Amino acid sequence: MWTGLLGLIVVGPIGWLAGMGVGAGVGAVTTKVVDLEIPDEWVGWFKQAVHDGTTAVVILVEHVHVGELAAEAARFQGAELLYTTLPPESITQLLEAFAAD
Repeated sequence: MWTGLLGLIVVGPIGWLAGMGVGAGVGAVTTKVVDLEIPDEWVGWFKQAVHDGTTAVVILVEHVHVGELAAEAARFQGAELLYTTLPPESITQLLEAFAAD
């Protein structure tokens, strides 16, 4: 969108079309490069698991210091852990952080 607007301002209608084409191309390439490989089935499940009027936090990490994550999670007392691939001892730390008074 921004490249199209810039093209319109600088060159006119032809610049708008060219800018939109460039922007679409860059967006497509970025999508391919930054693909996080999240399965569509998981996205569908997540959409059903999160209810209206609630807030969801999704954290996609490969390496995490669980103690620091638990300390940050303590800010969200009463939160519900929906899904994780963390080891059981890390899950325990997070659940304790959510339950902390």
